[in-house]
Amino acid sequence: MAYEAPTLEEIGSVRDLTLADSGRGRSDQVQWFRYNNDPGGVLS
Repeated sequence: MAYEAPTLEEIGSVRDLTLADSGRGRSDQVQWFRYNNDPGGVLS
């Protein structure tokens, strides 16, 4: 039982960045995730 769960506090900085963009960052992140899931997306 030496495994330690990752702290959600560190993810807080990423959340701040997305919220700071007033939703703009959120849209970018959603698209990035979709492109990563779909091989040969718009990035190619």
